[in-house]
Amino acid sequence: TQSTWENGDTAPIPLPGYYAEPSDSGAVVLACPLAAACTGVPACAPAYTGRLCAECAYNHYSLNGRCYRCPPAPGLNLFLGLALLGLFVLCAPALALVYMRLSTAIVALNFVQIVAILPLYSLAWPQYLVLLFNDMTGFNLNPDLTAADCLVSMKWRSRWLFYLALPLAIAIAYAGLFVLVLLIRPLLCCSKRELRRRVLLNTFCSAFCAVCMFLYLSVSHAVLSFFDCTKQPDGSATLDGSAEILCYSSEWYRLLPIAVLGLFGYVIGIPLASDAWLTLTRRHLHEVTKVGDAVWARLGPVYARYKEELYWWEAIIFARKALILVVGVFLTNYPVAQAAMAIGVCVVALLAQTLARPHEFPLANALESLLVSVLAGLFVVGSIFRAISGGTERVGADMPKVLFAIVVVLFGVAFSASCAALVTEMKHTQRPVSHEEIVAIKDKLKGFEKAWLKESGHSASDSASYE
Repeated sequence: TQSTWENGDTAPIPLPGYYAEPSDSGAVVLACPLAAACTGVPACAPAYTGRLCAECAYNHYSLNGRCYRCPPAPGLNLFLGLALLGLFVLCAPALALVYMRLSTAIVALNFVQIVAILPLYSLAWPQYLVLLFNDMTGFNLNPDLTAADCLVSMKWRSRWLFYLALPLAIAIAYAGLFVLVLLIRPLLCCSKRELRRRVLLNTFCSAFCAVCMFLYLSVSHAVLSFFDCTKQPDGSATLDGSAEILCYSSEWYRLLPIAVLGLFGYVIGIPLASDAWLTLTRRHLHEVTKVGDAVWARLGPVYARYKEELYWWEAIIFARKALILVVGVFLTNYPVAQAAMAIGVCVVALLAQTLARPHEFPLANALESLLVSVLAGLFVVGSIFRAISGGTERVGADMPKVLFAIVVVLFGVAFSASCAALVTEMKHTQRPVSHEEIVAIKDKLKGFEKAWLKESGHSASDSASYE
């Protein structure tokens, strides 16, 4: 349209953020998925190329929707990334124990995972903050950190399918390890009890729960990116992740069933399935029985940190992550609305956290409230950065330095509080059990015994066989 062009003598030149594409009826102006990639001249900004400047140039790779220069040794970077991913998969059982026993560590982890997706927001973050946020995406197991594009040229479709297949590949790997350990069990120098089928199954189930919680934001971002389309002035709609794919075209519809499966299997499915499983087994979540022990061993990473009546609270954490991700993905053209909605999510989360105080360990509740407040503060600072870059506010030259100082303080407070809370909780878990706690445990066991005798129809004389 006329409002998006600067008319020259020979040919129209698009304004920054737009791309001129030849057509049968003359040049057509199209909106770029990343406005900074289109400089308003025929060439794209450095590091970008292709239609709508939506692809990374040679010797660059994509991360969080932006392009960065490849590392000096991309092969080594890819090898280290894959090695760390394999190590993470093998160490996931230990991570599951952390999810079950250290509430403050998981509260801090959830905070870092959300901070890692802040580059998705159009808030004109300074480059040094974007790089910091990008480094944090390792806590979301973001495969883009391996810079695989620097070695293997992958189309968007292949990369997208890889992301969606990653959780399934890990599940298959765990199933293979389960079968392998059962087969070689006689050759291992471990007691038979340690390698019983039920024990192994519980271990791999809890490990996969931890992996799913770790991967949730990364895989959900991949799924949602398929539905992130930009309406163009010529009536078409381009996929922001790949300008070569037109939304609602035949190719897009061929991939749609996979995207819908990902939406219901990952974005909605992971929180819903875990919450449904907890609801179905809620009577056994804290029982000291064989069934209770099995539920605890398999689903403990999802509910063990919370109070008994709030066993479902992890669904609230999933919802917070999903909402912040959805706002970041679909409202890139409305930065003010982005920031306002993200701050609103934080305020609602803070209110719910303050009222419910769901964590069993009291200090974890205080840390959760603090980190949600810090997250809201980061969105406020990002909004100010956006206002400065857009020229909507007349500020002094020192304002960016002031904002940087505020960010340093926010991260400093978050880091210090997280470390202090974690050390305190670790000391708390190592302290001797008091007499009052032993009496409470005995009373609880007696309650389970009475309930078991009543439900099973056994007499009190049979209580010796109770487990």
